[in-house]
Amino acid sequence: MSDLSYERLADALDALPNGFPRMPSRIDIRILKKSFGEEEADLAGHMSREYETVKEIAARAGLDEVRATQLLDTLLPTDLVKRKRQDGVRLYASAGSEQVHRLRCVRNRLFHRGYSAATCVT
Repeated sequence: MSDLSYERLADALDALPNGFPRMPSRIDIRILKKSFGEEEADLAGHMSREYETVKEIAARAGLDEVRATQLLDTLLPTDLVKRKRQDGVRLYASAGSEQVHRLRCVRNRLFHRGYSAATCVT
């Protein structure tokens, strides 16, 4: 499995306010691999924080619109993406902040001694 998709997603998450900082140990990539499939990670790494059509996202990710829609809808429950309707068109954007918080909590619980799990309550 190639790390490129996960690297792209990690960079996108790190760019968010209060992002998911990259770690020299690459634990961030290992957590993303356990949390998302490669195709999901690749698509999410191509998303913007601004709402866009599936066509725009699919073109950037090199996917057909049907597959991109399937993946985006699969990602909705993870809080990695959000969706809204505008003039009858489904639009998607990178949501990130809740998911980043959860990923940071996983990393911190696993790898930082003395970390309080109480800070991970959502």
